Amino acid sequence: MNKYQERTDIKKYFLLAVVKVMNFQEVKLRNEQRANEFIVEVGDRLLESIRDEDMLSHISQNGFLIVFNEYLEDKNSDILFERILNAFKEPFVDAKGSIKIDIKIGKSTYPKDSEDSAGLINEATRVALNSTDS
Repeated sequence: MNKYQERTDIKKYFLLAVVKVMNFQEVKLRNEQRANEFIVEVGDRLLESIRDEDMLSHISQNGFLIVFNEYLEDKNSDILFERILNAFKEPFVDAKGSIKIDIKIGKSTYPKDSEDSAGLINEATRVALNSTDS
C-alpha cells in the first residue's frame, strides 16, 4: 500500500487552521521592509509551534494556513492552538523597536465544516475574523 492510500484509508477527518496577522497592514504602511521582516518572524514562530508532520503555508499578505496531518480530538487541538498563541506573547523586536504581533486563529474540520478546500478555508477564516483571542 502506498503512502497516499495509507493516509486516505486512515484519515477520514482532518483539521485546518487559518492564522491572520491583524496588524500586518499597519506595519506595512509605516515601512515595507520592516513588514517583510515582521511577517517572516510570524512564519518562523508558527513553524516552531507546529509539529513536524503538519504543513504551513503563507497564503496571503497577512494570512497563513496550517494543515494538521492527523486528526486531532478537540482537547489535543486546543493544546496546539494554545502553543501557537503562546508563541506570540513576546513582541517582534528589531533595531527600530518592538511591535506586538496581533494574530487571530480559526479552525475548520473535514468533513464536518466542509468537504472541499475552499469551504474549509472560508470557514476557518470566518472563525478567525470573529475570534476574540489574539
